[in-house]
Amino acid sequence: MLSRILIVFVVVFSAAGCAAAWVTPTLPAEGHTPGPPSANPNPGGPTPPAPDEALPTATPPLAEMVMDDASVQHWSNPNDARELLHDGTHLWVGTPSGLVRWEPDGTHRIYTTEDGLASEAIRGLARDGEGHLWVGYADHEAWSEYTEGTWHTYATRQEAVEARYRALLSAPHFNPRLWSSREESDWLWLPTTEGTVQAYDGETWRTYGEREGVIHDVWLVTVSPQGRVWAVGRGVSTAEEGVRSWEDHSFFSSVADSQHITDALADEKGLWLTFLAGGEESGGACRLKAGSEEWEGHLQELNPTIPSEVYDVRIDEEGTIWLCGIGGLSYRAEGRPWEALPLDDMTVQGYAQDEENTLWLGTTRGIWHTQLIDVDGTMQQDVSQQKEIGELEGPWRIPSPLLDNNVRALAMDSTGGLWIGTDGGLSHVDAREETTIASEKAIRALAIDENDAVWLAAEEGLYRLKGDAPEQITEMVVEHITLDPHGTPWIYTREDELYRAEGEDWKKVAQVQDLAGVPARDVAIDGKGQVFLATAEGLGILSPEGEFQLITDDEEDGPLSKDVRAVTLGPEDVLWVATARGLARRRPDGHWTRFTTESTGGGLRAMEMWDLSVAPDGTLWMVTSAGISRRTSQEADWAYYDLPSGAHVLAQGPDVAWVGGQSGLYRLSAEALTPVP
Repeated sequence: MLSRILIVFVVVFSAAGCAAAWVTPTLPAEGHTPGPPSANPNPGGPTPPAPDEALPTATPPLAEMVMDDASVQHWSNPNDARELLHDGTHLWVGTPSGLVRWEPDGTHRIYTTEDGLASEAIRGLARDGEGHLWVGYADHEAWSEYTEGTWHTYATRQEAVEARYRALLSAPHFNPRLWSSREESDWLWLPTTEGTVQAYDGETWRTYGEREGVIHDVWLVTVSPQGRVWAVGRGVSTAEEGVRSWEDHSFFSSVADSQHITDALADEKGLWLTFLAGGEESGGACRLKAGSEEWEGHLQELNPTIPSEVYDVRIDEEGTIWLCGIGGLSYRAEGRPWEALPLDDMTVQGYAQDEENTLWLGTTRGIWHTQLIDVDGTMQQDVSQQKEIGELEGPWRIPSPLLDNNVRALAMDSTGGLWIGTDGGLSHVDAREETTIASEKAIRALAIDENDAVWLAAEEGLYRLKGDAPEQITEMVVEHITLDPHGTPWIYTREDELYRAEGEDWKKVAQVQDLAGVPARDVAIDGKGQVFLATAEGLGILSPEGEFQLITDDEEDGPLSKDVRAVTLGPEDVLWVATARGLARRRPDGHWTRFTTESTGGGLRAMEMWDLSVAPDGTLWMVTSAGISRRTSQEADWAYYDLPSGAHVLAQGPDVAWVGGQSGLYRLSAEALTPVP
């Protein structure tokens, strides 16, 4: 049943905004390359904000990318602050690449898997009733507990709950990404890695899924003081505590898609949702009023005090509602209009307040802090505690060779220099391991031609870098850059058009949407000029004469799935095809061979694949949903390394590969791999 919509207009007194929550890159639109599971369990979760333009734009502190003899090395940018928690002494910051503990004097320590964490993709932070810190993950079902300087990781969250049930139940505050409960109840609620809901009462586990009416892909679970439970995923489901049958709730009309929801909170008066903009709809917050079907909308287009994109909602001990997002922080005391804290139009991804009223603010570029001051004020004949802030100080940042954790593209030049394209810009590491920033534009794609000129695609268009400054080649937004065997650049644009460079001009080769019915996800060109296109509907082959065929899984010869994720060419124009259900090889004579986890003895780590790269000798490196696989060229030996956060791979040679994704950059050598007998 569609809910009635009540838009609440509030008087504007000031402007600002705020943000927090676990947020990750949105999966591309239908037909474009689907990435690995988002760090947000909400599939296709909201896109993180661009770096704060209002913040100082000085070059962030760099660290050299020193390479050693370790079989696995990892680099990340721990300045992408998303989850913040203050324990009374330390500020804990969750990032996509590990956990950072900041001391009061600004010194820090980074905790990673080497310290006992199960993963570095932090999903949420919380403290239990005994003051122990808990960490949940986006790509792992484990939880980790920190006490007296030691980490203990429970293999599953169910194991953690049973071991520490009373401490978790007595937590003063909850995180809906981990667990939730309420006073006067022994029930503890949590989302599962399967996207369902579980409850534990100290003796019995209860699971609620599709059969009980729970929507798919639940990643937030919150419960009101009255005992109404809310599950948020691809929609909103609700039930009274103890009742197995759940009800479906439609969204507030301005929530364009469930993938844009960032946080949820249940209180005595109903359910709060925060969300980002989608399509023509703006972001903001909304509340479903308890006992009714009415949604209250709190949008910046109606009240500039509300952030334009909201990432988090919280209620403090005084009952004040806090929102954070693009612009800073906004709050509303009981019965009062919304107020805003001016924070220089900062985008706040996470925030915390300590006992001394210091506000700690997490951004894409580090930690800022300011003092929160209560001042007496009179408004509408009513006295309330209004807020002011002191001078904004920061940022606290950790030197890193990466400008952002989300590595989107990798390339290597003839001198052995590595180019790393991220959402924050382009880093270069030369053969002497000296690191520099080549561009602070968000990188969409990379390629290096035979003259070592770097072709980089950004939102503003296509650039060529040869020397110090990039030269803009075209304003077309480019999704893929491919060099054919003759060194000629080809580009695939956001408008689904394929172009080939001809001197200083570009010749349009095809409109792929017209040919395949869907956009291309990846492009490869062989020595004969044949173009191979990875699409959601099959493998497209475009001949030099313009003839087109689409090979699907219905063919006797072809890939195992029409859901083609990536294509690449090896020696002698052997084509490798990564799909949602396995690997396929096509020889120039048209002969196909299919590879599965079973046929490779587990060497192909998972059937769902993301990317491919071929070394000069023909060794194939692959990214699957479970980790990295390698197949040697001569002996066809298989080996693997479990790494669920990988998205892109670049083969440096048969024995070394670079892997990028949402948790930074990895360098893997063959010694790290587990061979298949």
